Amino acid sequence: NFLGLAALGKYDNTKIHRLIPNFMIQCGRDKKDDCSFWGKGVPFRDELDDRLKHDSGGILAMANSGPNTNKRQFYITFKATPHLDNKHSVFGRVVVADNGMKVLKELEKVATDKKDRPVHDLRIVKVHILVNPMKEAEELMNKKSSAAEASNNKRPAGSSSSKKSRDDRKAAPPSRPMIGKYMNQARKSSLGAEESSSSLEDQTASSTAAITRLAPPPKKTKFQD
Repeated sequence: NFLGLAALGKYDNTKIHRLIPNFMIQCGRDKKDDCSFWGKGVPFRDELDDRLKHDSGGILAMANSGPNTNKRQFYITFKATPHLDNKHSVFGRVVVADNGMKVLKELEKVATDKKDRPVHDLRIVKVHILVNPMKEAEELMNKKSSAAEASNNKRPAGSSSSKKSRDDRKAAPPSRPMIGKYMNQARKSSLGAEESSSSLEDQTASSTAAITRLAPPPKKTKFQD
């Protein structure tokens, strides 16, 4: 959704319309074009994963008005916000290199009015896509589809239906494109470590305990236009 909208220029020259220090900035709103990648006014379901946490500043996630109401707005956290875990879809993180976090800290200092709107005009000038895994996934699926079609064309006449069924199942592309291949690699490493070492469970328990001792979140935690 985010990459698709960015490729269409939907985020270019849009305002950072909400800013709450010690919490987050909210971006991506366009009152005239309240759309997701799938159409105007068309929301999409939440994509939640226990391994994707609001565990630091610089976390990028979808803003919503309730379960499965994602469209185009997103937010970036100024600090860890564990109370948002499994309520908002996390899909990115601010790059530490090139002073990414330094820029975020400067944004946090901007004064706001009583409605949490920045008093200065803050805008996303342009979103540049460096690598698009969606395009990679489409190309991969097209190659698999072409290979399957070529294989079917070469199959001699009189092949049994059961063999054709097995070949089709083997050649069929996955129902969900594996667009997050880099994330999946990290997940495999993480899962392998969990299976091979019981000490990781103790570390995870300690991390969870540390999260529960964080200061309570600010009162204003609901996302709105």
